[in-house]
Amino acid sequence: MLPGVCGLMSLTLLYESGGVLAVAKPAGLATQAPAGVPSVEAVVRERLFGEGVAAARAAGEGFESTEADSSDAVGLASPTSDPADPLAAEGPIDQAGSVWLALLPIACVLLLNFAFSRLVIPAWDTAYLGEERFGKTEVSRLLGSWSTILSMAIAIAVTIAIFYRDPARLTTSLGEGAKSSLLPIFNTACEYGYGNTIRALAGFAAIREAVTAIAPGNPLISEAIAVNALAGITGSASGGLSIALTSLGETYYQRGLAAGIDPELLHRVASMSCGGLDSLPHNGAVITLLLICGVTHRQAYKDVAVVTVLVPLAATAAVIALGTSLGSF
Repeated sequence: MLPGVCGLMSLTLLYESGGVLAVAKPAGLATQAPAGVPSVEAVVRERLFGEGVAAARAAGEGFESTEADSSDAVGLASPTSDPADPLAAEGPIDQAGSVWLALLPIACVLLLNFAFSRLVIPAWDTAYLGEERFGKTEVSRLLGSWSTILSMAIAIAVTIAIFYRDPARLTTSLGEGAKSSLLPIFNTACEYGYGNTIRALAGFAAIREAVTAIAPGNPLISEAIAVNALAGITGSASGGLSIALTSLGETYYQRGLAAGIDPELLHRVASMSCGGLDSLPHNGAVITLLLICGVTHRQAYKDVAVVTVLVPLAATAAVIALGTSLGSF
């Protein structure tokens, strides 16, 4: 028997295997229904995700709005909170039309980024970049930044043109956007600075020697541990990967060739490994995510860790096992 949920009737379990359930559905019981209405879905969900669902429900958490929800709790303005707020004094929204309009700026970023990086910027005369006052660089090293900045600027202009209502609303939106951008900017900058500081310390050499000595007969295992360790120390996937490839890339390349391992497989393992221990509690993206969601590490990090730490580690281990037994694929 499957126990009832919140007073719902019980169901007779006929079969269960690998997350697949077969139950005897009583007459009159809905298959699906809104929250609080008895249904097979509610009982089965409790069976599959019991403790997490029950704990979230007891804490008043979920994805469905209730009368107890407060707009202030999630940082959203409501029409009744401040009648003078230009963002709150909006009428009904055409949901079907707003979806396509909301996607338009994103499409602009993607298409314009491609156009600027492949067609427009390469056609410019950028010989001046080789001068001393411009840092003696090449346009290829700036192509990504330039194309992103230009495409984002145009997308912002398109967004303003589409959703412009009045100067007060525009000023408020730009101000809120600028304030919201400061947190991820400084979090990311701090993480990169932290990673570079770690790399400059004398103890980093000891860590490098220790991780490269692990599993000397299988560079894939040693590389995965090295990249994961550096990503965890720096709290950044890109930071850990860049440090690992800069400091240890040639070492693992030569070891891979000696062991007959395809460099593409080495690259794949390194790319997957940086997404494991990078999202430990001190990761900037994790901190930003929890702050925006208005929850603490104690409340939410367990679920984040399962998705961003345990699952990537398991996937990387599977790729290493397949790569070791079958070679590059």
